[in-house]
Amino acid sequence: MKHFQFSRRQFMQWSAAGAVASVARPAAALNPASSENVVGRAKSAATGPAVSRLQISNPARIKALQLTDIHYFGSTQVPALDRKTNEDLPRLLDVAQPDLVMLTGDLWHENPDGNGREYMEYGVAQLEKLGVPWLFVWGNHDKLDDYASGHDYLAAAKGSLYAGGATGGNYVVELADAAGAVRWELPCLNSSEVGVDAPVLDWLNGLAAERGEAKRVPALGVVHIPLTQYQDIWDEGISEGIKLESVASWETEPTAFEAWKQACGLRGVVCGHDHINNYSGVYEDVELVYGQATGSAGYGGDTIPKGGRLYTFNAESGSFASEVLFPDGTRWNAPEGWSTEAVLDIPWDTHKKRMVERRKRLFGDDAQ
Repeated sequence: MKHFQFSRRQFMQWSAAGAVASVARPAAALNPASSENVVGRAKSAATGPAVSRLQISNPARIKALQLTDIHYFGSTQVPALDRKTNEDLPRLLDVAQPDLVMLTGDLWHENPDGNGREYMEYGVAQLEKLGVPWLFVWGNHDKLDDYASGHDYLAAAKGSLYAGGATGGNYVVELADAAGAVRWELPCLNSSEVGVDAPVLDWLNGLAAERGEAKRVPALGVVHIPLTQYQDIWDEGISEGIKLESVASWETEPTAFEAWKQACGLRGVVCGHDHINNYSGVYEDVELVYGQATGSAGYGGDTIPKGGRLYTFNAESGSFASEVLFPDGTRWNAPEGWSTEAVLDIPWDTHKKRMVERRKRLFGDDAQ
């Protein structure tokens, strides 16, 4: 166990009025099961439990910054867009002051001419520069020639909490107090190019069997491709936020949600993948949250600004809150009960008061 102290789719096509005209996707994306769905699934020679541990100083206020869909080398306008991303990352860290970073997939973009390894190493170097512990889950664009050695490289990187080499990318990050007691955990799944499918369900079921009837600590699940229940919360009108594209769950098994609940004390799930969806909702007492797409080379920045999402966990109560952050310091979340599928000018800075009040209720003050 490691210990620490400290193109799925083409770009959106827009009408002159600014409405979404169509979502064009490559043929493989329409039926991902028809392609070779191996992203991150080949196992390395790593041994031992798929667990890492981070010591946290204050169980009542643990802060994790989610970054997602950075897509290094994902645009013909590189390197200008990647430079913009690299300027934004430390600014987001300055705003968030997190205990750790959660990178929820698509750190780099594809593997043209075998360059995926170079792209991965560049992306990892940017995470190392942030100076805080970080976890990584595989996205469908995080492609390599050799995934086994990719696991080992990710695990050995400075600040890395990655521990998925022996399991094809599935692992658990434990957040422990000064006495070594685990107070919260982050179960991380590899949805690869297909979604949370049978091999991942087998891993979850094995984890549940291994734990037996032991009491579960609170958990926030981490994955790239959304569960099918993200569509359910929108259809049932029990979500808040912005939905500007289809929920691309692909071949995710609907039973994945229940399997995750059986394996962990699941309080929430976070994902990326769909850059211009930005909503959340509670499904069977579990909050499902879309991350804020981060990378300037990824699509959607002309509609939803690039940023991150900050999660604050209270391990004493088992609760958490989240809010969108932008590099200029703006904080935002959807107003209560508000949702839209329209492209519009979002008043990103108008709901700070609500978030301050929510943090005060959960954590007892309005500290950032």
